[in-house]
Amino acid sequence: MMIDLSIQDSSGVVPVVGPGVLASYSDAHSTLTWSHERQLLRRHGIEPGMSMISLGGGSGAFERCLATELQPMHLVIRDSDPWAIAEARSRGVLRPLELSQGGYEELPYADDSFDAGFCRHALWSMTAEEQARAVAELMRVVRPGGVLYLLDQVSTAGEGHPDSEAIANAFRELLALRRATGWAIEAAPTQAGLLRRSGLADVRLDLMIASSAGQADAFTDLITCWRMESVEMALAAGWPAERIRRVDRGLRAYRQAAIHGQATLPVWVLSGRKPGCLAG
Repeated sequence: MMIDLSIQDSSGVVPVVGPGVLASYSDAHSTLTWSHERQLLRRHGIEPGMSMISLGGGSGAFERCLATELQPMHLVIRDSDPWAIAEARSRGVLRPLELSQGGYEELPYADDSFDAGFCRHALWSMTAEEQARAVAELMRVVRPGGVLYLLDQVSTAGEGHPDSEAIANAFRELLALRRATGWAIEAAPTQAGLLRRSGLADVRLDLMIASSAGQADAFTDLITCWRMESVEMALAAGWPAERIRRVDRGLRAYRQAAIHGQATLPVWVLSGRKPGCLAG
């Protein structure tokens, strides 16, 4: 994915985040994290043969890996982006995968319908209230004894060399931009407290480090999505052109670091078990 983002003043031509960007983000992020996640699934209570639902599944890249690795009895991919679902459908959907397009705050499933619920790289775009409602709904459809599994990137840090200062400046600005836009920051630690207060047992929080070494294409695709997103968010927030350039300059430096295998991204993995016994 090669996209030229030329930053002009607010009256100039600006890039538009078109439909399907979330699918590209999902693909790239899943490629970067799968080698780590497959080692963590059992630790977080995800077992073969479960019935599962995944919110924010995008194009289904992670879910296809999950289906191959653990052969779930049933796996629903639900995403609010119709273009992501269309992309997943275009790749061919085989049992046990099922596609569902719609929001996360009112799921069309009965209470206690699934053994495990996933919400991966979707919380970062929600406010704290939206996150709480989505997690509460996910808890509703998971059976007693079942598992909620959440994943989110660390908001405050991505590292790369040699231009580490420009990259650090960009992430500081992105943090300020996300706060100004109303996003919840560091969703996973915040949600860990929410899961505990909600009565979930065995709450676990892991930090994994995704590297661009050997995965430069996926890493650069991810950064391209961030560049598009950050420009639109900054323009909507009324940021001056020079501040937007500072963000983009740092993300371009991050991309160069990724190309040379010298970029890393920390990612949170969080889980909790709904009280009760999972039926065998």
